[in-house]
Amino acid sequence: MTNNSGLYCLLQENARRNPRKTAIICDEMRVTYEELLLKVNACALGLINAGAENNAVIILFPNGIEFVVSVFAVFAVNGIAVPLNPKFKESEIHQYIALAEPKVLFADEETVRQMNLEDVFSGKIIRQLPEYDGNAFHPPAPMDKAASLYMFSSGSTGA
Repeated sequence: MTNNSGLYCLLQENARRNPRKTAIICDEMRVTYEELLLKVNACALGLINAGAENNAVIILFPNGIEFVVSVFAVFAVNGIAVPLNPKFKESEIHQYIALAEPKVLFADEETVRQMNLEDVFSGKIIRQLPEYDGNAFHPPAPMDKAASLYMFSSGSTGA
């Protein structure tokens, strides 16, 4: 099986070839490939610093730019993206956290509070995407592994 950093490599290639082309449109906001890559790299550095390389990362952001950036950043660090719908029941989210055994969790402050995430998760919670600070991100060496993405849907565990 190929590694998930291939998606990150595609983003790099698009940013190199078409830096000013629009990569994402969310509401009235447009993000170019160049801007997206900078955001992803900043987020990936934050993930490396949090110990997420080669580990599961829960993503509890709603659909939007933060969600896209966080997924690409997880792939960039050879992590396993675990996107969860923030509208899931609290008990479901707690169960999925236990099953996925993530090192890092992305969620805004309101979600952290409403879902009592600090009570059930002892890893690093990233409440806001890191901003680009000028430091270069050097992706880890690609690796073969069995999973790049865990998908849970409401009721997928029989709870």
